[in-house]
Amino acid sequence: MELAPGLPSQGRLNPWREILHTRLLLHSPPVWVFPEASVSGPTIWVGLRGWVKAFRTVGMQPGDRLVVGGPPGLGWVGAVLAGLWLEATLCLVPQGENVAAVGEELDARLILEPGGRIDCDRDGQPTLGGAPRAAQLPRSPEARFLLRTSGTGDQRKWIALSDANLLAVLRSHLPVLGLNARHRLLSTLPWSHAFGLVLEFLAALCTGASLVRCSEPRDADEHVRLLRLCKLDWWNAVPAMVRRLAEKNHEILTSLRGGIVGGAAIESGTSTILAGSALRVGYGQTEASPGLLLGDVGEFVPGLIGRPVGCQIRLSSNDELEFTGPNACLGHWSDGIVLARLDRWVATGDTARKEGDRYFFLGRRDDQVRLENGRTFSALVAERTLRRLCADLSEVMVWSPDGIGLAMAFTGPAAPAATMLAEALGALIPRLRSVQQLNPECWRYTPKGDVDRTAMRRRIGRFF
Repeated sequence: MELAPGLPSQGRLNPWREILHTRLLLHSPPVWVFPEASVSGPTIWVGLRGWVKAFRTVGMQPGDRLVVGGPPGLGWVGAVLAGLWLEATLCLVPQGENVAAVGEELDARLILEPGGRIDCDRDGQPTLGGAPRAAQLPRSPEARFLLRTSGTGDQRKWIALSDANLLAVLRSHLPVLGLNARHRLLSTLPWSHAFGLVLEFLAALCTGASLVRCSEPRDADEHVRLLRLCKLDWWNAVPAMVRRLAEKNHEILTSLRGGIVGGAAIESGTSTILAGSALRVGYGQTEASPGLLLGDVGEFVPGLIGRPVGCQIRLSSNDELEFTGPNACLGHWSDGIVLARLDRWVATGDTARKEGDRYFFLGRRDDQVRLENGRTFSALVAERTLRRLCADLSEVMVWSPDGIGLAMAFTGPAAPAATMLAEALGALIPRLRSVQQLNPECWRYTPKGDVDRTAMRRRIGRFF
């Protein structure tokens, strides 16, 4: 496959230096707009050099762990690009989290935080307020990024991604997507997560696409305003964001020339909303850097997650989706050690089915309800059937409180009819012991917008 424009050949010691120099200075420089300022490629380059000088002043070495938090802005971009230039290990933290605590957890030497030893001024330039933290664990030069998965509690892990991982996904995905320097991208995804970091931030950097960062990523009114004002034509989003935008202005979706809808399965309602658009479905995980599968433009079928791109995919004996390829992460980072095996198949934790060359999402392996007789069934498939049959349901969750009976919680004007329950649960309908109607505020969600099943079981389990 032809390499995406702007990506260097494999095997270079630090591929990011060529990318940064070429894209910010030599080619038609992009314009990136942040809430605090609009900057061109050469201006970003000047900021990058200022951060490189500051990091060298405090003795940054390749593999030093640098924690960067806060909303994406000039300072965030300068620090991250300088970290790439100097081959640091960049540990990205979602806005609002305690970066100092993450610094302790990862034994980072450098922490960018307001009022800390490293901070930035209103122009995004670095300010130094003290010596770096004394790290005890070895440096991690093989890991370019440490990104945390979007699980909850003890399920969250720090995933180590290498330069080769990231560039493999950019090389395989960008030619398929068609993103280039003529596009203008609306940026709403968090850059602390793999989807936003690689297929929004780094994709724009490597293609020279212009970018407008939304100051209110969850505000659909602001999305509509920026899309119109700046004539933006590219947008990556999760299904929940698509639904919010469609409620405000459905027609504006058809003005987009490209983008990915990923992070969660496409339900029938969302596929109807997206019909006729130039977006496409995408599927991936942090462990896959994050790209695994892409659908065709405008191909929105409920449950579709696409076809393999840049890697190999297979289904295990229990229908779990597994992958192998250059996108497979180095492994989980724990106490300075990357826990991984090379040349391995990586289990995603998701179950799927295959039709022709396309894969369809069935559910999380952990969402498979296992009963005391050893039988399992997919709660998500049952829930998807109920949503299809009962359009008035705004939320529904099926699970087994005790491994024997089934329970269902829902939000809507009335419980699904008996015939609908029978179609969704099939032979397991006699096991349905409890159906509970919940107020909308009772539901808890993951960062991706899915129902947080673990939190919900803790929250309402005592009522069933």
